[in-house]
Amino acid sequence: MSAEGGWGSMDQILEESKGRVVDDFPGELESDLELNEQSYEGLEQYAEDTVRDYEDTDQAYDIVALSKDLKSNVTDLIAYKELFGQKLDFLDSFRDELVGDENYEFADQYFEQNPHLDDTGLERQDIATINALREGLLYDEIMSMGEEGTWDTTNIGDSRIFDNVNDVADAVIADYFFRGGKGLRSTLGMVTSYGFEQSVEYETMMMGAMAETFHSSTLVQDDLMDGDTERRGRASANVMMNHIFGENGADIPITTGNVMESWTNDLNVHHQLDIPQKSKEAFAKVQDVVNRGQNEDILMGKDMENLTLDDYKHMSMGKTGFLYGGIVKMAAEHSMNNLDYTDEQRDRVNELLGEYTSNFNFAFQSSDDLLEVIGSNMDKSDSDIPNRKRTATALTTDRVLELQDEEIGGVPAEEYFRAFFSTSPEDDPTENIAAAEGIEFTERIFDNQIRRLMRDQEDVHRAQLEGWAEEASRAANDLQDEGFSEGAANLFGKAAEAMNERTH
Repeated sequence: MSAEGGWGSMDQILEESKGRVVDDFPGELESDLELNEQSYEGLEQYAEDTVRDYEDTDQAYDIVALSKDLKSNVTDLIAYKELFGQKLDFLDSFRDELVGDENYEFADQYFEQNPHLDDTGLERQDIATINALREGLLYDEIMSMGEEGTWDTTNIGDSRIFDNVNDVADAVIADYFFRGGKGLRSTLGMVTSYGFEQSVEYETMMMGAMAETFHSSTLVQDDLMDGDTERRGRASANVMMNHIFGENGADIPITTGNVMESWTNDLNVHHQLDIPQKSKEAFAKVQDVVNRGQNEDILMGKDMENLTLDDYKHMSMGKTGFLYGGIVKMAAEHSMNNLDYTDEQRDRVNELLGEYTSNFNFAFQSSDDLLEVIGSNMDKSDSDIPNRKRTATALTTDRVLELQDEEIGGVPAEEYFRAFFSTSPEDDPTENIAAAEGIEFTERIFDNQIRRLMRDQEDVHRAQLEGWAEEASRAANDLQDEGFSEGAANLFGKAAEAMNERTH
């Protein structure tokens, strides 16, 4: 099996252009991955073979190819099978049972036999919605709702395929999750498992699905907070909800994100999974810390001179970093439990994994910040500068400008730069700057000038990023002393290096 080739039909199922699930999804799972209710060996073998194909890679950015391969053919499918697959099976059976006979007792019996379905939030009996998802038309169906004017929420039942606002929210969640993404979080979890056991178990893949689903829930809310209008090549959830419900839909992405997060808990307590208690606790901690990190991000509004890079690092570890660290810790705890590691060994492994994921996070986050400044054809939000966010790139630029003599309109560049991020209007020197430059000062001019000042320090930003990547690679190599394989350590190191490569 080739890492480049993957499973051809899975590529069709998860194609980029549409709602991504086509034709007979359960049939594809059964035939291509040899799955049934008792066995996931086909999927486990696929994940193991794919990681092995990449473990000796020399190219740092191959980690992204590996991640996309695993996400599209493993993590997405796991989440779909567990979150939506049961519902699909139910609807197929439900439709077959009701041909010419409205015997709704079947539905009651089905839910009695499968009580966990009641915990997923997917209880509606709406065959048209599921068919739209299967046929790759869900996004089109959602967006078509707003074409003839805003929904009158008192007449929601008149919509073509949805009965109420919660049906729409469920549909948006389904579409949002399967849009794609790199899948680095789930991949690092699977590489962790492979590094300790030279195999990838279904439980580890489920943990990856939990991480990806939770990450998608944060994106829904992030886009609303930042005012971003696009995510992974399509309209963001906030734009979709406004399109459908007008101003009444402005806050729905908040609760939609919450519902999506709740689905991850359904995976976490899955009764058929043998996930260690420490792994489950790690995921619960991730949810708590990441949400608190988002609070800190919202309030990163202190004046630039009073904000340090350490403040930023603390915030980013609470957001992106803790999710990376959480999935790696979950997978490691599962593997160490299987291998009967001592408490002392566990402590050392967790210490090294903490060093790796924290430095990987700083490299990831700073590369994300830098991409917006230097421009990129990658799928990257461009709202940081218009929203005046205090990013690692902004903070580093501010410190460098302190050491330089550059002036803009007779004003020190450092003062000009801080004016952009000022929370004290009375200290804002923009009118003096505008008069000195002889121009009509506009937000666009200000944005472009700030971007230029950041871009001028590109070498400094890259050096900082490379330092974090090197520290992450060092920790990955040290893991080999604790039973971690050389190939997995290499992939960990390449993942950190790729954060620098993606900015070139």
